[in-house]
Amino acid sequence: MRSTRVLPTIAIILLFGFPALGLAGPTCPLTIDEISDVQASVDVLSPTGASLCDGESVALDGIVYAVFPDVPAFAFADDSGPWNGLYAFSGAVPLPEVGDDVTVSGTIDEFFGVTEVVVSGTVVHTSGNTPYSPTSVSTLTIATGQTTAEAYEGVFVEVAAVEITDADLGFGEFAVDDGSGATRVDDLGPYCYRAAEGVVLDVVRGMLHYSFDNFKIEPRTDCDFLTGGCGAATMQSISAIQGTGFVSPMAGQLVETSGEVVGLFEGNYPGFQFFDGFFLQDPVGDGQAATSDGVFVISDTVPTVGDLLSVTGFVSEFGEFDGTNCTDGCVTMICSIELGLPGPRTAGGITPGTWSPPSDADGLYEYHESKEGMLMTIPGSANVVGPTNFGAVFVVDDALGVDRVLRASPEQGKQVGVRNWEALGDIGGSDPDDLIVGSVIESVTGPLTVSFGDPLIITQASGPWSTVSSEPLPASTPAWSAAEGERFSVATLNVHNLDAGDTTGVAKLVETVTAMGCPAFLALQEVDTISTISGDEDEVVSAILSGLAGEGCDYSFTSTHPDRGDHGVVALWLTDRFTGATASNLQGCSVNGSPSSIDYDDFCDAFPGEFPLFSRRPIVVEATLDTTCGTGSSPLEVTFIVNHFKSQLGGAPSDQRRLEQAQLVASTVDGLLAGGTDHVLVLGDLNDFEDSPTLLALTDTGPLDNLWSEVAEADRYSYIFSGVSQVLDHQLATPELGNELLAVAPLHFNADYPSFAYGSDAGTPWALSDHDPVAATFSACAGALIFADGFESGDTTAW
Repeated sequence: MRSTRVLPTIAIILLFGFPALGLAGPTCPLTIDEISDVQASVDVLSPTGASLCDGESVALDGIVYAVFPDVPAFAFADDSGPWNGLYAFSGAVPLPEVGDDVTVSGTIDEFFGVTEVVVSGTVVHTSGNTPYSPTSVSTLTIATGQTTAEAYEGVFVEVAAVEITDADLGFGEFAVDDGSGATRVDDLGPYCYRAAEGVVLDVVRGMLHYSFDNFKIEPRTDCDFLTGGCGAATMQSISAIQGTGFVSPMAGQLVETSGEVVGLFEGNYPGFQFFDGFFLQDPVGDGQAATSDGVFVISDTVPTVGDLLSVTGFVSEFGEFDGTNCTDGCVTMICSIELGLPGPRTAGGITPGTWSPPSDADGLYEYHESKEGMLMTIPGSANVVGPTNFGAVFVVDDALGVDRVLRASPEQGKQVGVRNWEALGDIGGSDPDDLIVGSVIESVTGPLTVSFGDPLIITQASGPWSTVSSEPLPASTPAWSAAEGERFSVATLNVHNLDAGDTTGVAKLVETVTAMGCPAFLALQEVDTISTISGDEDEVVSAILSGLAGEGCDYSFTSTHPDRGDHGVVALWLTDRFTGATASNLQGCSVNGSPSSIDYDDFCDAFPGEFPLFSRRPIVVEATLDTTCGTGSSPLEVTFIVNHFKSQLGGAPSDQRRLEQAQLVASTVDGLLAGGTDHVLVLGDLNDFEDSPTLLALTDTGPLDNLWSEVAEADRYSYIFSGVSQVLDHQLATPELGNELLAVAPLHFNADYPSFAYGSDAGTPWALSDHDPVAATFSACAGALIFADGFESGDTTAW
């Protein structure tokens, strides 16, 4: 037991007030023997309670109770209670372990309000000791702004019976409250727990830290969210942990298992422990095809591939889109609390299985689940069907004999992502090659995982994937013949968050539009807009207009209000091709609308429980072509409806919302037709496929024809997702306007090309966006004789 000591100076001040005028104030003790000598000697006039021992050299004893490997740092204490814990920044000095009885040498430093010791050396006297018990406090006592909080900085604290009142304060932090007032919980420690608002936790314990102007509890592992700590783990095989379904039957349980390390993985967010770790596979397995013999282990400890390890930790399911609420397309994980000592490598290691998925969707998910975490290989070469992005490519086995996977083709589902274990780099000592669709790679061997819903084979440092052949850039960019006289052209393009100040993006867009012959009507989506409803014009639209005018293409425009990302829809038309243009917007109300949209569009305020149907109102432009038509024909009066429907993220509610959006547009077209307006074109990013309920509401039960039906099947794509070439961008025409169609085609500027290599390169038009533009040419005169040479291919050279 520690000996009882007199109250430190700061305690006397807090109890009895400041010393009389002329008396010396508190100072750092001449002899620093204990942690409280540093922590309790504070400048009471400092807003952060700075230690008066700042800059002093110390050698302090204590027992380590927390380790933070990502910093790297640790916390130690020489007793329970206030003033008796200290945060230690270890830097290059090796970290001790929890339970080590240590002497820590270093210098006291006030680092942005937190008192810490910058460690120069650590002597471990004994290991395996029980740390001092956490000190129970109320959430208010340790909350930011409370004078009582400073006494617990660096101390092992515990709050009880707390409700999560805010699950996302940003940067991994959340708020808990025991009824006295909220305090923060942070994620400095390697735990996997993810907060959900309204949940009541029996306890939360950890080091009380101060950073970015806030006090916050730093739990060490998931055990710090359990009343009695972790307790004893049950021994389980990896296959039992994985189970036969999509979700582990042991999710939330503390288990111990063992296996061979078959690969490392640095996730999509380096430095965040929730994605970093390794794959562990049972060398023997259970012999059942339906259960995987591999599992991903979250760990700050980096083992060696081939090590035999035992792992103790909590089982969880996780997916980037929905966190721990994941039910499919998720990864079974063990959040490690303890790793057993590695054993020798097994003779010959583990033989990888061959990647050979079925094509049907249900069987595909089951296949991924049954191989998750296991070593897999594509024995020969593999064809790139999705370009390099975020360090990964999507490929199919060369044995399939295809170099593109089209949606609904027999090859869909046989593609897999390939990435090296380190995120965004270091394949054979360098960044991965920027590969275009049609390239070929080899040496695809590694553990299988799922990330953002996609299967990925994670190749390792000892055998990263390599390039066999790199598809070169085309000798010339796609082009679309300028339509003049009795013809006019139309194009639509999602420009992928084109923001004000993006001079490279604007330059690429100008080059793309010029290559398309400056279409008479141009629909753009995801442009940084300020609504013309309020009469403002955004800088990026002005830059686009200026750039195009410099190429001899003078456009007028209108734009819709922006969504929460400040991106909206823009319609542009050549001033010398259209006269009398008028513009309006559509909007509807729905229970499936966007609640957040009420912030910028209060259209549905009068309808309780309903919200604006569109985050970006469709634009309706009515105009007459300015052209001279021959005998028996007249210039067309055309109505354009420019759209950007709800994205596919969000599952069934998003699907229903897109359907309702399509139904409203279809009913609008019906109304136009009933009023005698025959030539209507609906275009834009509709975020759905040709045969989806969304599009069928426009083209089957609706009054429109999809112009994609006039494009050769091999060329039907404007977007590539997870290696699948597909259609999201559409032009839909009423029958009368469809009769005037001369040619239609996608122009492949973007989807096939890696965004990082070319997106920032103003010298090429490639990769402005992840969507390709879709262009069409029509007769400008109703009743004119049509010659549709090269119709299906979109070849206009015969005109």
